[in-house]
Amino acid sequence: MRTACAGELMTAVARGDQDAFGRLYDLLAGSVFGLVTDALRAETGHADPAAAEDAALDAWTHIWRNAPALLHRSSRPLSSAEAVTWILHEVRTRCSAPVAA
Repeated sequence: MRTACAGELMTAVARGDQDAFGRLYDLLAGSVFGLVTDALRAETGHADPAAAEDAALDAWTHIWRNAPALLHRSSRPLSSAEAVTWILHEVRTRCSAPVAA
């Protein structure tokens, strides 16, 4: 079985494919968690694992909800680089956004 690239998975996620979302999560969870942890450490001086898990969950929820918008930006299939860049940009943006009280 051929392994799908991040671009193919993100395209499927944007079309509502939950299985593809799970596979995309498996592929990139470590990178997302690492980025969230680094962002929290930079902001607070330490990385609380529970806070990092919450922030990563928030980021993955945002990715699921906003994936369709990514497809509307391009008339061609997404490359892996485009998909990963968008995901990590969205994660970083969410980490640096002020938290609503």
